[in-house]
Amino acid sequence: MAGKFKVYYSLLPFSLIYNFVTFIRNKLFDFKILKSKSFNVPMICVGNLAVGGTGKTPHAEYIIRLLKDNYRVALLSRGYRRKSKGFRISTKNMSVDELGDEPFLIAQKFPNIIVAVDADRREGVKKLMALKEPPQVIILDDAFQHRYVKAGLNILLTDFSRPYFNDYVMPMGRLREASNGETRADMVVVTKSPHYINSSEKKFFRDHIAVKNVFFSSLVNNSIISLADNSERKLTKDTPVLLVTGIAQPHSLIAKLQQDANLVGKILFDDHHDFTKKDMEMIVKEFKAVNHNNDCVIVVTEKDAVKIRRHALKYKIIADSIYFITLDLLFDEKERFNQTILEYVRKN
Repeated sequence: MAGKFKVYYSLLPFSLIYNFVTFIRNKLFDFKILKSKSFNVPMICVGNLAVGGTGKTPHAEYIIRLLKDNYRVALLSRGYRRKSKGFRISTKNMSVDELGDEPFLIAQKFPNIIVAVDADRREGVKKLMALKEPPQVIILDDAFQHRYVKAGLNILLTDFSRPYFNDYVMPMGRLREASNGETRADMVVVTKSPHYINSSEKKFFRDHIAVKNVFFSSLVNNSIISLADNSERKLTKDTPVLLVTGIAQPHSLIAKLQQDANLVGKILFDDHHDFTKKDMEMIVKEFKAVNHNNDCVIVVTEKDAVKIRRHALKYKIIADSIYFITLDLLFDEKERFNQTILEYVRKN
């Protein structure tokens, strides 16, 4: 069931203020004082109520795989922490600094779809639709609170170990708005669920979620891939692993590596961390300390890999030991989830 997590009760007054501000903003949209714009194209929003860590990127990738062979798909993201401004469309020579780590990763994995970034989602959609060959489906990444654009299908994600119905508005908790924001969602996905979730656990979540259409997904390790030569390697219980990552909620990844390998150390950075020379020197130092038999591997996520790659080859002692972990997304009711997405796109 939902796990325990830290709540900053001393920050309650600030949470009340933040909650009031977001409540008023949402009411302005509800009463159409602030306008949400619809577009003549199917738009699927993948978002959450909490700040980071619910698995938006793997779920966006899943939907891309589901649609890309039959539709011209675009993904529109804010491009968090990118070093460019305004509207950008991915090109072959574009860098991670121009797109941001998650859009850059998706552009690399799916070169035949359109990947664009724009902090102003409304302008971003307008520019996508003005292309010579506009998309037939747009996936809005992390846009649940960006209500200036009205998506036709809103998918709300929540972490199994920290569901929004047990959380609090920032800064007391991690919610961007009150949990009743769930009512804008068409479907809720409980992410990072146990692979074999039982009926009582499902009932617990469905009893606490106001949205009728509830799904459960889990992430399973597929393999680790060498950053140096793209060779594949399987983890065993005896494989010493140093985890280096900059993701919002690393607890499930830590638990997975503790289960599948010998986790001998971990270096955790903030979400979307941009690796520096100082960071690399710290990683080298820790690697030397735990690499007792010259068999230790450094494991990073795919998102970390796109940023650490440009530094790694400068440090020969670790260059051949860095691997990124690939994850498969499994749905408890895969066919029903797929059909919900496909029917919405077909009808619109």
